[in-house]
Amino acid sequence: MIVLRAIEQREFSNYEKEFISDYSEDLRINHKHSEEESEVIAKNALSNSFPRGISESNDILQCIEFSGEIVGYLWHSLSPDQSKAFISDIFVLETFRSKGYGKMAISELEKQLSREKISTLSLRVAHDNPRALELYKRVGFHITGTNMSKKLP
Repeated sequence: MIVLRAIEQREFSNYEKEFISDYSEDLRINHKHSEEESEVIAKNALSNSFPRGISESNDILQCIEFSGEIVGYLWHSLSPDQSKAFISDIFVLETFRSKGYGKMAISELEKQLSREKISTLSLRVAHDNPRALELYKRVGFHITGTNMSKKLP
């Protein structure tokens, strides 16, 4: 059974490394940023969402655990009126991928949010991540638009 629990401060640095690496790669591939620029943007995204640490943020960062072992992380936030949630990041560690943990984590998050009377859950998925896109479709998400960008000279 999957358990979503609040990340502890001592665990944050592990997530931080994974997030910065993963998001930087997405920014390089999909937004054509340089390696240095991508890393700065990724670090800023994390520090802007957790400016005073994980315990004082409006964003919620959780560990995904299976049998007492961390298999990934789930980061979401609530809208100002507390009626909607947005998944900022769901990250399953490499060795645990393709085993259903992402699907189970989303299901558990949905249960938590339903108890809190949250009516909508949304997310963004990169176009070069078809495996994630298929997962999200299988668990009931539908495409609401397409993000596009262009680098200008």
